[in-house]
Amino acid sequence: MKTKKLWLTIVCLFLLKFAGAQNVLNGVYERELEVQNGDTLETIVRGRVISKSTKLPLKDINIEYFSSKGQTLFAKSNSEGRFEFSGLSAENISAKVICTGEGFKSVSWEFNTMGTSRPRKFEITFELESGRSID
Repeated sequence: MKTKKLWLTIVCLFLLKFAGAQNVLNGVYERELEVQNGDTLETIVRGRVISKSTKLPLKDINIEYFSSKGQTLFAKSNSEGRFEFSGLSAENISAKVICTGEGFKSVSWEFNTMGTSRPRKFEITFELESGRSID
C-alpha cells in the first residue's frame, strides 16, 4: 500500500514538472513555460480570456499590464479570446495584469521576477464572471 502511494506521488510530481504546473487563483489560471537557451531574452505574458460559465472565448476584453519599472501596456483579446504582451523586461520587476470587460467582473494577476534575471514565459487564462466590478 505504501509503495502504491509513493509511486502515485512520484508520477504526480513528474507530471507537474514536465507538463507545466498550473496555479489557480480567483478565476486566473497560470502556467509558466520553460525558456530554452537562446529562446528569448524577454519576458512574455500571453493568454486567453474566457467566460466562466460557458468556457467560450471573449472578444474585445481589455487587458492592461503595469510594471514596477513604469512600463504600461494595453491589449484587447481577439476573436479567440487571445492576447499577448511581449518585449517585457526580464529584469527584477513586479507586475500586475488586469482584465476588464463590460458586463464582467474584473480579475487581476500579479507576478515578479525578483531574485532572477532570466526571461520568463507565462500562459494565463482569465475566467471572467458576469456582473459588475467593485473598484
